Amino acid sequence: TYIKEYGYNDLFIIEAVNGHVLYSGRKNEDYGENLKTGKLKNSALSKIYNQVLKNKKTTYLDMQPYEVINDAPALFLGSPVIDGMGEISAVLVFQISDKSFNEIMQFRKGAGLTEEAYLVGQDFLMRSDSYIDKVNRTVTSSFKNKEKGRIKTIASKEALKGKTDIKIIKNYKNT
Repeated sequence: TYIKEYGYNDLFIIEAVNGHVLYSGRKNEDYGENLKTGKLKNSALSKIYNQVLKNKKTTYLDMQPYEVINDAPALFLGSPVIDGMGEISAVLVFQISDKSFNEIMQFRKGAGLTEEAYLVGQDFLMRSDSYIDKVNRTVTSSFKNKEKGRIKTIASKEALKGKTDIKIIKNYKNT
């Protein structure tokens, strides 16, 4: 119910000491796995689990391929579960869907035919789907074919450096 109501791809409870995935809403192959010693010890789920234990606070892991879902990009948010003694007893992890990003970024009211807004990560890969190029510039396709999927424009480079400006520039289609 929680997964459906908030639009998550999955929700996990991972035992803190040994790294066992005690709960998964989807019951995919990650359910029951050991993130310290099992086949997912180098996975994105294992990375967020380890980062939460290290940081001892809610932690975000940017999109990266996740083998459990055929290497589709996955975004994780993890939080420690603290017991009555103040110790971390488990890690609660949400696998966030890119659908919520796309709903916001695909809003078209007032936009022209060539105008679009999209999210790009530090690796210049898509974090939301393009309105214009639905083949090479979606989250999934940009991760599968990184050379065609990268958005390395003046705008994305400057935005990732924290710069803001208004310019007329060539887009990723060189138009």
